[in-house]
Amino acid sequence: MKLGDLYRHIKRPEWGIGVVAKAAGRDAWEVFFEGHGRVRLQEAVARDLLEAVDSSDIPVGSALLEATRWPELEPPPSQRRTHVADTDLCDRCSRKLRQSQYSADRQWKSCPSCSTRDGVVHIYYRYPDVFGQSEARESDDTPDGAQSWCQACRTGELPRDRARRCQDVS
Repeated sequence: MKLGDLYRHIKRPEWGIGVVAKAAGRDAWEVFFEGHGRVRLQEAVARDLLEAVDSSDIPVGSALLEATRWPELEPPPSQRRTHVADTDLCDRCSRKLRQSQYSADRQWKSCPSCSTRDGVVHIYYRYPDVFGQSEARESDDTPDGAQSWCQACRTGELPRDRARRCQDVS
């Protein structure tokens, strides 16, 4: 394995294609799967779980096609957290990662699960398309019954819309 190599997880095809984003210690790598996020794997284990793919298999418009975007997918070590607590705040807006946030125009909403997994900033998706609504979730805070987590986190499906990081949403 080396930086930039492309793989598909054999047991988790719903994660889509992943790129080796960084070395994570001796014989370990972090792979960024566009449909899941970062996963740390020991190289010996990765050999049994990953199959190499060609760049021609990457869907048009994927961030994985743009090598210049990989640093956005993997925050630098100074920004990475090893544990996200209830009180951990977004580095951009200083609000709790575990609480949904809306853009000013309410067209984007953060997913607490994706944001917590990122551990640095809120991760937003189009609202309400990627979240869905339920009468059971209606309250004073969410009169439209918006789901908290994105559909991908609730069902394991791939996100229908590309994510945006907190700094990219107004």
